[in-house]
Amino acid sequence: MRTILFPLVTVILFGFLTFAQASEIADHQNWDGIGVSKQVNPKFELALDKEIRYKSGFHFKNFDKVTIALNYDVTRWFEMGLQYWRGQIRSVAEWRKEQKPVLVVKFTYNFPRCELSARHKLEYRIIQKYDNIPVYKFRTQVKYPVNNHKLISETYINNEMFVNLKENGFYLNRIRAGVKLNSGFLSPDINYVFQLSNKNDEWTTVHAFAVKVWMEF
Repeated sequence: MRTILFPLVTVILFGFLTFAQASEIADHQNWDGIGVSKQVNPKFELALDKEIRYKSGFHFKNFDKVTIALNYDVTRWFEMGLQYWRGQIRSVAEWRKEQKPVLVVKFTYNFPRCELSARHKLEYRIIQKYDNIPVYKFRTQVKYPVNNHKLISETYINNEMFVNLKENGFYLNRIRAGVKLNSGFLSPDINYVFQLSNKNDEWTTVHAFAVKVWMEF
C-alpha cells in the first residue's frame, strides 16, 4: 500500500504548494488516450497512440494528437527510439496543425526495489502559421514495480523539463505520478499531472487527471 500511495501523495502535495506560491492562473484538465503496442522481438517495439485533452473539465477540447513510435533496446540500461507526432492544438480561438519528428534516448538503472531512468527527447516542431521550433525535453523517473498483485503492476513518479532551443529557453515543467494497472492485455495508466508553463512572461498552472489505456500484444 505504501508503494502505491507514496508517489501520488508526494506529487499532489508538491503540486498544491507550488500552485499556491507560484501561479495566479490555474486550469483543471482531463487528458485521455488509447494506445496499442507490439513487441516485435526482444529488441524492437512498435507503438501507436492517440490522446485528447480537455480544458475546464470536459467542456473545451484543446489538444488532439496521434503518435507512432519505434523503440530499440540497445542494452538492458540503454534504449533509443524514433517517434512521429501529428495533431492539432487550440491557440486562443483557432486550431493550429502541428507535426514533429522526435529522437528519444533513455538510460535506466535498476535498484532492488525501484527503477531510475533518465530520458532525453529532441523534437522539431513544425507548426502551421508559426516558425518551426526545436525543443529539448529531459525526464527523470522513479518506477516502483509491484510484484504478485492481481491488479496493479507498477507505480511511478517523474519530472520533465521542456527547453525551447530557439528562443526563450526553459518554458515548461511537468510532474506526473500514477499507477499502471494490469488486466490481461489491457494496461490502464491512471495518473495525476501538475504542470507549470511560461507563455508571454506569464506563468500558468495546469492540474490534469489523465487516463491512457494500452493494449499490449
